[in-house]
Amino acid sequence: MNMDRKGDFIGVYGGKKFWPLDPRPEDVDMIGVAHALSQVCRFNGHTKFHWSIAQHSLLVEKILSEYMGQHDNYRIRLIGLLHDASEAYISDLLRPFKKDVAGYKEIEEAVEDSILEYCGLTNITEKEHEMVKQADNSALILEALTLMNPGEDWSMMGFWNDKLEPYKQEIKKEDTSYIKYKFTTKCGNLMDKLNIQVPWRQETEYIGLEQIYNGSEL
Repeated sequence: MNMDRKGDFIGVYGGKKFWPLDPRPEDVDMIGVAHALSQVCRFNGHTKFHWSIAQHSLLVEKILSEYMGQHDNYRIRLIGLLHDASEAYISDLLRPFKKDVAGYKEIEEAVEDSILEYCGLTNITEKEHEMVKQADNSALILEALTLMNPGEDWSMMGFWNDKLEPYKQEIKKEDTSYIKYKFTTKCGNLMDKLNIQVPWRQETEYIGLEQIYNGSEL
């Protein structure tokens, strides 16, 4: 155990270490984040097919850009893309009981802040949080209706809007390596728009993914 850090570390994809109780931007590895998020299934796996947190995050970004009219607001789109990125390091807890797990929210927020800072984002406003939550809820209802069998008494049914119907086609099976490429590329493209340096562009794995998928639709 590193006595200079709080708690113990987890070993992550790519060989780095990350301290969930002592998260720091310099420990973040976006290739590793995308790798993990592309493999962790939403809804604790209770879906008709594998639908990952990374795919959910890309859907939230798309909803912000198109459905909510934020195409030119690259900052909010990037915040939306990264809103669940902490789950690469501390897993995905189901919403109904997440709020009852003592200390989880504080840990989640600290890990999320470290990832946002790594990507050049600080001082997220309450308005930005609310916009992302709206997009998150829209994605949630789309996913539930497409991937699950929610009953009429499900509390989230109130978030449905018929204008969301076209976005159901975004929910489909995809290869995890392609999802990883889409997530890292979308993240990098939004950072470019905000004049933020993209640290992973020269990494061997990303270059390899780009050679395979360059030109594919994001």
